[in-house]
Amino acid sequence: MKTLSNSYLMENLEEAVRLEIKTDPEVVRKQALWCGLKPGLRVLDAGCGPGKITSILH
Repeated sequence: MKTLSNSYLMENLEEAVRLEIKTDPEVVRKQALWCGLKPGLRVLDAGCGPGKITSILH
């Protein structure tokens, strides 16, 4: 059976920092605008992690 690595489980500080940087609220908002997302539009966040980006866009 295949086992998950510790970095995937966020037990690795470097991985936690990497993911935190990727979900910086200001960066997420700028990326959303660049993609054409605007207030009032709907998006589907299906199985994309714990929902942090969705909470930023909400």
